[in-house]
Amino acid sequence: MPLTYLFNPENDLALAADVDRYTAPAPIRRLRADLALLPMWIASPGSRIIAPADDAEFLDFCKSVIDGLDGIGIYDGEPSQAMPWGWSRSVRNELLRAGVECNADDAMLSQLRRLSSRQTTVDVLQRLDAKGVDIPAMPKVCHSLAEAAAAVEEFDAAVLKMPWSSSGRGVARVDNSFFPTYENWVSGIVRRQGFVVCEPYLDKLQDFAMEFYVEGGQAAFKGYSVFFNNQQMSYDHAVVASTAELRRRLLMFVDASTLDIVQTAVTECLEELLPESYSGYVGVDMMVYRKSGGALAVNPCVEVNLRTTMGVVSSALGDNVVHSGCEGVMRVLYHKDKAALEQFKSTLQPPRFSDRRLSGGTLLLAPITSESRYTATLTIV
Repeated sequence: MPLTYLFNPENDLALAADVDRYTAPAPIRRLRADLALLPMWIASPGSRIIAPADDAEFLDFCKSVIDGLDGIGIYDGEPSQAMPWGWSRSVRNELLRAGVECNADDAMLSQLRRLSSRQTTVDVLQRLDAKGVDIPAMPKVCHSLAEAAAAVEEFDAAVLKMPWSSSGRGVARVDNSFFPTYENWVSGIVRRQGFVVCEPYLDKLQDFAMEFYVEGGQAAFKGYSVFFNNQQMSYDHAVVASTAELRRRLLMFVDASTLDIVQTAVTECLEELLPESYSGYVGVDMMVYRKSGGALAVNPCVEVNLRTTMGVVSSALGDNVVHSGCEGVMRVLYHKDKAALEQFKSTLQPPRFSDRRLSGGTLLLAPITSESRYTATLTIV
């Protein structure tokens, strides 16, 4: 049975709400509408994408210039199996109403919700530590304001994180002297979501992730993503190149054995933790950081994303779309009004292709309309 993909970037917020019908904030609804076709870049042959019928023209253009998109189309009600960006009670009900078959029952969704919280990051780090993988100071799961205050005092420079949040929201950099400013925020998180995670602030040199596809209890490594966050700790852009090239970039910081040990151990952890019924992507965010003595190391689990991520997309683009020897940048940008959108469009250089791969200019990753406020692009640099 073919797969039907759905871009539902609000999923982390829907998990936090844990309701049958979740309504996302307006900006995220706009993001979802504008980038509805984004899953086409990771879709399997013959699959369908839930997107407006008008997006078929853009899809046909991409098929005409790039290999690997044959058989992918807009969902029109034919029997298919659901493959959302992420799973929640809300998205399951939405997909069922659209006529898409869903194998996610209540027990599975409850388990996935629990595993999607930042408690899983701590669980994975504990397992990695037991396997002999070098990790930074262990994060603390704090169930009260007093526990959070003690954790921040211990780390001095710390990062506080909500159990469920999205795109850098719910993350705060806190020094011990400024913790009183965040007391109401922490108390509210504990009241609504049960706990807050406190981890040491590290001297970061490079964000990256390992991307996996999990099916039948087996986790398969799919590639790396090398990305950069903005000052609000939200995703800004990613380097787009082949898996081999991204690995070479990471080897500028750490040796090959470190990457291989981390990959093997994280694969084992995912297979130990995830239910056999889960089929889908998992992105494990990591970080190259500098220890107090100056040595470079890898934090092997900054966060476990039990869903598709922008890193999954950028990794696939590097292996399947960008021309060999080229490097690109993937960006998701917000434009405050039509004038800003038109100004942005005027700066774009048309895409150029060699051997049916992108070799120059900028390729839109989803169509732009007059109503668009978010754009996703891949630019060769």
